[in-house]
Amino acid sequence: MSTLPLPAPCARCLDRGYLFAPVGERARAELCSCQVDCQLCGGSGRLVQSKDGALFASPCRCRGAARRVAVYNQAALPRHFCDKGFERFRTYEPAQDQALRAVMSFAQGYPKDRKGLCLWGKPGTGKTHLMAAAIQHLTLEKGVACRFVEISFLFSEIREAFQRGVSALAALAPLAEVEVLAVDEIGKGRGTPFEQDTLDELLGRRYNADRTTLFATNCNVSFGAKELTANGEYARPGGDVDASRDQDLRQRIGDRSFSRMAEMVQFHHIVAKDRRIPVGS
Repeated sequence: MSTLPLPAPCARCLDRGYLFAPVGERARAELCSCQVDCQLCGGSGRLVQSKDGALFASPCRCRGAARRVAVYNQAALPRHFCDKGFERFRTYEPAQDQALRAVMSFAQGYPKDRKGLCLWGKPGTGKTHLMAAAIQHLTLEKGVACRFVEISFLFSEIREAFQRGVSALAALAPLAEVEVLAVDEIGKGRGTPFEQDTLDELLGRRYNADRTTLFATNCNVSFGAKELTANGEYARPGGDVDASRDQDLRQRIGDRSFSRMAEMVQFHHIVAKDRRIPVGS
């Protein structure tokens, strides 16, 4: 079978096929010109090869690139995390390195293991960056439909939907049905019955459908007198745990949501200093 010679690597996108181009508050990507004017297929999206005098057509790699870029843009990642993949995550503490390895293993192995992750710890330890990196890999490298949502924005959107007469079932459908959902700042809010009911409905529907969910939280994750360590195993609470009621995730989201969540994910405790605050401040 005759094959076409491979073109030289693209200097603009480094042969990824896409470029990052944030718009407004959202991270976005766009198809690189090397995919629009593909040297392999001439922009047709098909490769024609001959074997024993017969012609065979197969999809060109540029065809999949356009779909993956569209899936990334639909994920609604915040602008701040545009182009913040695994390679841009800097580790300063052993727990950060462990979390990086765990999230990379999840993203690279998906969908072999569909169990999600919950990253918990103090602010500024890289939790959201790691979730965004997982979404970036799943969408742009695998074409997996994902969605990112910050929990307080979710509650605001549902309230607005109710005011327009939209039912909870319809309002939550896009998040309940997406293949992989990333929920940032879970546990944040006032902990009102409305918030707990909304979260319970969302997690219940994803739990029953066996869909993958990622979480990040600044709250403590504890199981009664015990907590979970970075590798997901049980251990006695240590010095980094704040046992106060208003910082405990189970208390914040309610027993029912927490129970479902505990079965849906593996917990990883990131014990590290706030990287946003300069050393010595």
